[in-house]
Amino acid sequence: MNISKIYKTILLLSIVCLTACNNMWDLNMKPGKPVYDGTGNEALIRAQLTCAYSFFLYSQLFGEYYYGSLGAMDTDEAFRYAIATNTGIPFAHNITSADNQTATIWTLYYKVNECAADVIMMLKTVPGMSELEKDDLRGQAMVLQAFVHFMLAVDFGPVPIKDIPTYEMGMGLKAELERKPIKDVCQYALDLCREAVPMLKSIDQTKTTASITKSAAEALSYRIALYMASHPDINDTEKYNDIVRWADEFIATGPNKLNTLAVGPGVPAYARLFINNMQNNASWNTDNPEGIWDIIFFCKSTSSGTYAGITRLQTSMRLGSQMGVPCADNTATTPIGYCDLTYRALNNLYEKYIDFNHGVDYPIGDLRRDWNVPTFCYKYKTTDAMPFGMDVSQQFPYFRVIMPTAITCTKEATLIPVFDKASWADNAGKLKEIYVEDGGAGYKNGTLTTFTVTIPKLPANPTTMAYFSTYTSGGIIGYKFGSNLYTTAGIHKGYQAIQAYNDNNGITITVTDGKITNIVNSVPASGNLSKSTSFAMVTERGIGKWRREYEVNVPPIRQQYVTSCNVPVLRFADVLLMAAEAHLFATVGGDKAKGLNYLNMVRRRAYGVDVNTANPAVDFSTYNLETVMDERSRELCFEGIRRTDLVRWNAYIGSYNAVERVVAGNPNSANINSPIIKLGAEYVKYSLLPIPQAEIGKAPNTFYQNLGW
Repeated sequence: MNISKIYKTILLLSIVCLTACNNMWDLNMKPGKPVYDGTGNEALIRAQLTCAYSFFLYSQLFGEYYYGSLGAMDTDEAFRYAIATNTGIPFAHNITSADNQTATIWTLYYKVNECAADVIMMLKTVPGMSELEKDDLRGQAMVLQAFVHFMLAVDFGPVPIKDIPTYEMGMGLKAELERKPIKDVCQYALDLCREAVPMLKSIDQTKTTASITKSAAEALSYRIALYMASHPDINDTEKYNDIVRWADEFIATGPNKLNTLAVGPGVPAYARLFINNMQNNASWNTDNPEGIWDIIFFCKSTSSGTYAGITRLQTSMRLGSQMGVPCADNTATTPIGYCDLTYRALNNLYEKYIDFNHGVDYPIGDLRRDWNVPTFCYKYKTTDAMPFGMDVSQQFPYFRVIMPTAITCTKEATLIPVFDKASWADNAGKLKEIYVEDGGAGYKNGTLTTFTVTIPKLPANPTTMAYFSTYTSGGIIGYKFGSNLYTTAGIHKGYQAIQAYNDNNGITITVTDGKITNIVNSVPASGNLSKSTSFAMVTERGIGKWRREYEVNVPPIRQQYVTSCNVPVLRFADVLLMAAEAHLFATVGGDKAKGLNYLNMVRRRAYGVDVNTANPAVDFSTYNLETVMDERSRELCFEGIRRTDLVRWNAYIGSYNAVERVVAGNPNSANINSPIIKLGAEYVKYSLLPIPQAEIGKAPNTFYQNLGW
C-alpha cells in the first residue's frame, strides 16, 4: 500500500467540523474549513471521529447488503436472486482483481483507520479536555482501528498494519507497507480492543448503541479471538481460554442482557432489536438491553423531508427494501414500504427450525423462524381500490389450508408445505405433502372431536377468497409476491388473485381429541397435490428480519429503496453464543455446563420462555460444535456473520461441508447454487477477495496477489 495515496485521499487538513458543515463526509479541502495546525482541537477531534464512523455508510460496506463484510450469496443462509446475470459483486465470485467495488472496500476500511489514527494523534496535544473524555474518544478510535483491521484480514487475508497517521509520517512519503500475516493483524486488532476496554464509557452511561462503548470493545475482542482460535491457518487455541475468562465476567456483570419483552401480540422479544433498527432507534435501556453496536443510518430521503437537496448524504441503506417482507407498493405514500425479493432465504436455513419428526428432534415453536422467513407477502398499492372488508395492510399467506365450513377450532394448526425435490428448478416445486408441525386445538366436526375429513382437489382456480363463500369443502391455496393484480371484470382492482391451489389431488385429515394428528394424500398413487409449481417455496418468500412497516417519521415522498435502517454489528446474543463455543474448547476455565447454559439462554428467548430458568421442553441437553454452528445461524442469520463463521470453521469444505448441503437443499437450482459452487470448486481463491490491482502497482516491492487471482 502506497502511503502517499492515503495521504491524498484522507488529507487531515480538510476535516469538516460538524458545527460548520452539513456534509460531514466531504473530505475535500475548501477555503474556510478548519485547518489542523499541530495542536489538538476538541471540535476537530469529534468531527474527525464522526468522519471515521461515517465511512461505514457507503454502499460498499454497510450501505447495501451484498458488499464488504455483509456478503451472503455464498453462505448456507441466503442468496441473491438472478445472481448469474449480475456482475461486479465480490462474494458472488464474478469479479477480477481490477474490480472497482473491491478496491473501494479496501480504501474505505483504510479511510476509517486513518481518521481514527488522526483522532488519537490530536488527542495528544488537545487542551482543556478531561482525561476521562480523552480516554473515551481514544478508546472509540482504537476499536474502530481494530474493527477495520480485522475485517480487512477476514476479507483480504494478510494486509498492512497501519498504526500511525500519515500526517506523522511526513509529507510526500513514498514508503510501502508490508502485508502482515493474518495472525499478526488479528493480534494487533485484539490488543487494541483489550487496551480500550478500561478507557471507554459503559453503555449504561452513554445509553446508545450508536457509538463504541466498553461492551463493543469486549464483544469485538471475543469475535477476533474466536476467529484466531478456530481458523485453520491461525489455530491459536489458547484464545479460547482468554474468551471464557473475559466473557464470563461480562455476561455475569452486564450491563447488556437479552431483550425479553415481547413487542406485541405475535411479535416476539427476538424481533425488538430489529424493529429498533428499522426505526432508527439506537437507544439503550434496561427494557432494551441487547444491542451493543449499530451502524447508524438517519437519512430516509434526499428528495423530500429534512434532508431534501443534500444529495451527497449517504442514503443507500437497503435493509428492509431488499431484505424485508415483500410488498409491491412503490408509491410515494405507501404505508408499508416497497420491498422486493432481491435477497431470499435458503431451504437450508428454514429447515434448521424444523425436524419433520413432530418435535422429537427439534422442539416445535421457535419464534425466530416466521420472523426471519415470513409466511406472507403484501400485494396492494395505495393507488388501488380496496375490496370490501380489506385494506392496504392485508397480508397474503404463501400457503393456507382452508378447512370445510363444518369444521371449527379454537387454535389453528401449524401446517408446513413439503415440495417435491425431484421437480424443483430455480424457485419452483410441486406441492408433495403437508407436514403437521402443531396440530392446533379444539377442532370439532359438529360435536365430534375425533374424526377424519377429506378436502378434495379444487376443481378450478378459485381466483379469490370469495370463491369459498359458496364452496364449502375447503381447499389448499397460496399467493405469490408480484404486481399482477387481479382486474377481471366484477372483481375489485387490488384483490390479488390466488396463484396456487391443489389442482391434482386432495388430502385426508385425521383429528384426534381436537388436534390434527395426520394429513395424507387421499389418493397416494396419483402423485403430488398440485400439478403446477405455483406454490411459493422458501426461496420465493424473501427475508423478514427488518420490516418496513415499522418505519417511523417517513418523509412526505417515500423513496422506493432507501430505508435508513440501522445495521447491528454486535449484540448480546452473539456474545452468549461465542462464549458457549469457547467453553467447548478452553483448556483453562472451560466449563461445558456453563457454555450449555449460555446456549440455552438464547434458545429460551427464541421460544418466549424465561431465559434464566432451565426448561427441558426447549433446552439442549448437551451440545457440540455443530450444535453451536446451527444455533448461530438460527439466531444471527442475515447479519453478515455467517460467511466469516464458515471460513473460520473450515465448514465450507470440511466435515460440515456447507457447499454440499446447500446444493442438496436446493436441487436443480443453478441460479441459487452458483456462488457457493464456485467457492467450493476453488476454495483457496474465493475464500478471500483479491488485493486491488492498483494497490499492487503502487507497492510492487511489498505487495503480492492472493492465490488464484
